[in-house]
Amino acid sequence: MKKPYTHGTTSEGSTFWIAYADLMAGLLFVFILIIGGVIVKYMLLKNESQLLEKDLRSQKNALQKSQQELRQQQLQLIAFQNSLQTKEEAIRLTIQKLQEAQAESGKKEEHISALQLILEKFEADLLAQKSGLDAAGAQIGFLKSALGSKEDELKKLLERLTIQEQENSKILADLMSTREKIKNLTGLRVRLITTLKKALGDHMELDPKSGAIRLSASILFDTGKAELKPEALAQIEHVLRTYIDTLLSNPQIIKHLDKIVIEGHTDSTGSYLYNLELSQKRAFEVMRYLFALDYDKEEALRQHLAASGRAYLDRIVENGVENQEASRRIEIKFLLKNEEAMREIEALLDQAHP
Repeated sequence: MKKPYTHGTTSEGSTFWIAYADLMAGLLFVFILIIGGVIVKYMLLKNESQLLEKDLRSQKNALQKSQQELRQQQLQLIAFQNSLQTKEEAIRLTIQKLQEAQAESGKKEEHISALQLILEKFEADLLAQKSGLDAAGAQIGFLKSALGSKEDELKKLLERLTIQEQENSKILADLMSTREKIKNLTGLRVRLITTLKKALGDHMELDPKSGAIRLSASILFDTGKAELKPEALAQIEHVLRTYIDTLLSNPQIIKHLDKIVIEGHTDSTGSYLYNLELSQKRAFEVMRYLFALDYDKEEALRQHLAASGRAYLDRIVENGVENQEASRRIEIKFLLKNEEAMREIEALLDQAHP
């Protein structure tokens, strides 16, 4: 038994849909803020990790420079020791010669004096070189102490870097998990469009990307009017029942379903406000017709069905020219929950981790 079909809207229904839209908008905003915060934290942690790695490389370079200077000092010390041994051997030989000269002749005092002067000079050189050796030893000790301090700093930096990498890995794992969930929800649209295409068959053309169906306004309405033609009612009932039943009958679909939207569209003839009012009236007319039917899913319709007019904001343009006949249409489409937010978050995740 069909309900009486009447024109007009009620303020109570409008208020319900406005409140429902505000609620969903708030939830979307909170969801975007949460994911946005996770992404910002990930970028900040990533920048801090890069700064730590830069500081670590600087410390490593300084350590390598200190080690090179230490090796040079050690080489100089070895060369100094070799020189000292050479001079000590020379002194020993000089003393030996002096003793031999004294044994051969006691009259060679001048020669002995010269040799003594040479010996004194060698001794003075030896003392100077020993003093240099002591200074070099002190410098080596200082470098060893500095090297130990640098090694401690390097160890602390490595520990901080390890902790930072662990935190980054955890955040990245969370992001990848979120990305996978969003991809699974996105795949629902593809499966749903396939289901709708099978249900409608060849009776109605389905947009392969959005899953929307289009009904020509010239078939449904007279020019400039918002009352459905009597001869179009049967066709509308069959197509819309099939389309809406497919969306509302499957529990796996309806739990992700946000809205079923009836949109009115016009061509660009006339003013924008005139076309906006006309498109809104036509969309509400189709919506009222659906509620006038004896429909067993009326409760689900009240929760999901919405109607709006778009005037000529979404005209059909072919080769740069408006197709006015195609632009004048009624379009029925479905929206999944958080669909807009999912697309934005997926784009951000692709940028953060391509």
